[in-house]
Amino acid sequence: MQPEMINKLVAALYEGNAISATQLDDVRVQLSKFWEDKIALIWTTEDVATAAGNVAAEKVEPDRVYFDIQDDTEWADTARRELLQDVLANHDAGFGVSWDNLETEVRNFADNNLTGLTVPADGFIES
Repeated sequence: MQPEMINKLVAALYEGNAISATQLDDVRVQLSKFWEDKIALIWTTEDVATAAGNVAAEKVEPDRVYFDIQDDTEWADTARRELLQDVLANHDAGFGVSWDNLETEVRNFADNNLTGLTVPADGFIES
């Protein structure tokens, strides 16, 4: 696992009061040792937001409804988490997860929901 992700894990444990400040370095070392003979590809809700932006930028169907899951709102946070879980549930384990999977789930989400942002023919997004 990448050192950046290990640092985020340690920070989350500390912020959640699962470890104390004096344990930070020990936990970081132990997690690094645990992951030194393993890999994990990690997709985040930030990646989902990027995929949503990619889909909206395609403008293939100008009147199609897209969702502003890039916003910093509770609704958008929930939507990104749900989309990420949908990617996990629906991906082909033989091929893994790709940007195509994320973008497909964003399109499916837009197809199954009736509110959001419209990408008009002129390309300017209006709420």
